[in-house]
Amino acid sequence: MNSLRRLFGYRSPSPYHKLKMGKITEYSIIIDEHERAWFERRGWIEAPGLFGWGYRPKEGQIVMISRPLTLSGIIPESLIGQKIIAFATNYGSYGMGGPSFMGITLDNQPTENKVLIYAVWNSGEYIILDDRIVLCHARYYDKHRPWFSFWADEDIPNWDDLSPIIIGAEITNIDVLPDKLTLILTKNDQEHLMEFVRNDPRLCKMGNGEPRVNAFNSGVISEYILFQHPNAVLWT
Repeated sequence: MNSLRRLFGYRSPSPYHKLKMGKITEYSIIIDEHERAWFERRGWIEAPGLFGWGYRPKEGQIVMISRPLTLSGIIPESLIGQKIIAFATNYGSYGMGGPSFMGITLDNQPTENKVLIYAVWNSGEYIILDDRIVLCHARYYDKHRPWFSFWADEDIPNWDDLSPIIIGAEITNIDVLPDKLTLILTKNDQEHLMEFVRNDPRLCKMGNGEPRVNAFNSGVISEYILFQHPNAVLWT
């Protein structure tokens, strides 16, 4: 049936356009044509008109779209026992000037839900590990010394204090509140507290010097914690 619909150019109305998941409008991935069946079985559909600067399928490839799973759609305790095998401060976002989503890659998630992302604007600035912010604007490096730096010049070195703490750490407890997700991470018999927050007095000011605004204005935090395929893109 899908092949006949493609042959005659039929496109049913898609529930995956204009997602309205915070600032996220689409969730897409470019795949090789032979992978289509695997993705269709998981609810993805083809989106032939979705492309942008530097984002376009090559010959033999197609664009598929879907709706990412959120933390509100699973039993949070199912994450207990999983290990963090990677992280990045810029997962998924697309476009010049777009948001930077921080995420952690888990070892025992299905491939299509491998990466846990806090999908709010510059989310690394809303994550706290052991009472120390993960990211902040470079102008506040001296005052706050975040776990990870994204900017360096002749006066400011790059550093990554985060990887030695969280890579290989196991999630041993989880607590979900309306405005906060808390993970207890255990590594080498040491516990670490990782907090994803809507706002908090411990956070740094905005880059423009204004007080920190809320990460989201409506709903609960579990609606902004997404699970993403490692090769997928979140459009804003």
